[in-house]
Amino acid sequence: DLEDPPQKRGAFSNNQIWITPYNRSEVWAGGLFAYQSQGEDTLATWSDRDRPIENKDIVLWYTMGFHHIPCQEDFPIMPTVSSSFDLKPVNFFESNPILGISPNFEKDLPVCQV
Repeated sequence: DLEDPPQKRGAFSNNQIWITPYNRSEVWAGGLFAYQSQGEDTLATWSDRDRPIENKDIVLWYTMGFHHIPCQEDFPIMPTVSSSFDLKPVNFFESNPILGISPNFEKDLPVCQV
């Protein structure tokens, strides 16, 4: 339920990726005091302002979640759990830029003097 108070605070979880124009006061996706927030200072509110992003410095907000199934070995200290994501350009160039470079031959390689 999007009107549920905890979901208003955690509205950043409604989407995996958000893009907003840079604003130095917009730091915490769940608001400065997330546990006291009514949802008025969250990422969803900033996004609802529908500000232009063309030719602006932008911030990409990525919501990453993982599922952890507890086990006996987690007590008293849970081992490290990590997650990551990659941003990889697609069709950034019209063709592979390396194709226009003349090939290297062994005689062209630098020789280290000992």
